[in-house]
Parts: sequence; structure tokens; C-alpha cells
Amino acid sequence: QAPGGGGLRWGRRAALAAAFAGAALGMLFVAPGSLLGFTVASSASPSPLAGQGRQAQVLPRTLLRSLPDVAAAAAPPSSRRLRLPRRSNVPKVRLEKGLEDDLPWPRETAEIMVDSMSFSLYLFKKAQERLEPEGIYINYDKFLLWPAWVWHAVKKLVPIYGFDRPPAPWKPVILVHDIPDMGPGAHSYSGLRVRRWQNLKKQGPREIDGVTLAWAGTYNDISARGWGRCDQEILTMLEALTRDFPRRQVLVSGQPMVRDEARRYCEVRSPAWLEKEIRRSGSEGEKIIEEILSSKLDLTEELKKKNVKHQVRDAWLCS
Repeated sequence: QAPGGGGLRWGRRAALAAAFAGAALGMLFVAPGSLLGFTVASSASPSPLAGQGRQAQVLPRTLLRSLPDVAAAAAPPSSRRLRLPRRSNVPKVRLEKGLEDDLPWPRETAEIMVDSMSFSLYLFKKAQERLEPEGIYINYDKFLLWPAWVWHAVKKLVPIYGFDRPPAPWKPVILVHDIPDMGPGAHSYSGLRVRRWQNLKKQGPREIDGVTLAWAGTYNDISARGWGRCDQEILTMLEALTRDFPRRQVLVSGQPMVRDEARRYCEVRSPAWLEKEIRRSGSEGEKIIEEILSSKLDLTEELKKKNVKHQVRDAWLCS
């Protein structure tokens, strides 16, 4: 006991000193999770002397904030971290090669099938690029007049292609057409136009001036889907052509998905290749392409000939 009767006061000081010493010793045996901030103490924490050894101790918030960030210190510098590229939501465009190359066979042994509407769209875009700088604006309706222009241009290939080929139900040069969309959500067309194109679909392929004209929906029922693209018709006709005899068949289409599906049957080419072939056919082919790109091609007399069936002519000219 200290002199002067202060034994009780000195006893309390000794107890407090022992408690702080125990807390300092307990920090040496704190679990790693507490140092990383996984355990946070409340204001009413038990005495540090109650659980010495390797058992984790609960530390005050102020003490945890002052501890160094062990995880951050152990991480590599930002310049050495592996940064993965951010995934893009833009669909990848497949790079197709050889879409404008010459055929690997003589042209007289090859047969051509053309996606008529995609070729007419290609010609329209080229005409638009030529005429708009001059202040001339043209409209594109793939069911009005453009099918007749495409037929008139493609038939210049009839004397060149398909002389030496296996037997086939159709001519060496085939044009496959879309039909107007059907159903409540389809693009609005006049009822007369829809009926005339539907009649062509029911009548089946026709031959005019050595070119076979086919229509979507003749061999495949597309009424349930409601839209009149000719992609299934093209694949069905290609499968029928190549089933019994090996052929030197070529498909011309501006649709990448149709080209991918058709590669198992034949060679595929782009509309630019077909334009080049028509120009190579002679001065008449060159003249027709230039008149189409200038929007000056007049087929009034051509469509009045007897070999052009009135059902086809009425569908091509129906607005």
C-alpha cells in the first residue's frame, strides 16, 4: 500500500495498466481476417484479457481504419494487371472472300440462279449514288418495274451460260422473286397487287426468253410466317438441282445468310459480280446497265411481246 492512504487509487491504476498491456499483447495474435476488416467491434466489446492466444480479437472501428490495406499492398501495380477487352454487343460481320472472282469453270458449263430483289436493290443503290448529287431522287419499289428491268438485263446471259450441263427441270438462268408480305403486321400493299403476285406463286415457275422466273411460296408454304422472302425457295430449288447430278451452279444474292446456307450446294457470288458479267456480255448489256443506273430504261414495247405472259406483265406493272 502506498504511503498517505492511496492504496485503492494505485490499485485501480495498476489494473488499468495491466488491461492495456493485455490489449497490446492480444494484437500480436489477432486473426488475419480481423486485420483485413472482416470483423468490426461494437462499443461494448469484452475485455481483451478474456481470450488470449490464437483466438481472433475484436478491434475498435477507429483502430481498423488506421491499419494498412494488406490486399491492396499485395496486388500487382496497375500497369501489370491483365485487362480483358470489353465484349461488344455488335454482331460480327463475316468477311467473305471471292464474291467477285471469276468462275473456276468455263461459262458455257455453268448455271446461274439470281435473287432478283437483292440484285435490284443493289442496282438502285448504285443509281442513287449517281443521281442524288445531280439533284435527281428516285424511289425503290421492288415489286414495281424493277423486276422487269432485272429480267431484261439478266436475259443477256442466256446465249453465254448453260450449253453443256446435266438435265434439269428449269433453264440455266433462273430469277427467283419475293412476293408481297402477308399478315396484319405486313407492309401495306394494294389488294390488286397482292392478288396478282399470289397468282404467280400458285402458277409456278415460268419461262420467258430463255429465263426461268420463280416465285417465293411455290414449293414452300410461307403463309404461316407472313413475310414473302424467297430464301427458302432458293434453297429448295438448289437442293433439287444438285440432288441427282453434280452441277456447276452459281447463286447470286446480296443476303449473307442466304449465301452461307447455299455454300453446301453451289458457288456463291455477289450482285457486283453479276453486273460485271452482264457488262461483259457485249455492248447491249453495257447499255442496259447504264440505262438502269440512269433510270431511263423503257420497256413498253418489250413487255407487249406475245412471249411475255400477261399475268407476269400485270404483276410487274401493278402499283
